[in-house]
Amino acid sequence: MDISERIKNLRVNLKMTQTQLAKNAGLTSAAISQFEAGTRKPSFDALSKLANAFNVSTD
Repeated sequence: MDISERIKNLRVNLKMTQTQLAKNAGLTSAAISQFEAGTRKPSFDALSKLANAFNVSTD
């Protein structure tokens, strides 16, 4: 499973919209959409913010 699938699966399992995730992570909804589509790879900073929003580690 690549990072784009992992982000989407975590978001869907938590019943969050892309907009909700973006707000919780301090990112834009466009960035979340691009991460999930695999057209853009998240930076380490973005991964850290996503991990905090999902309450998971970056391991």
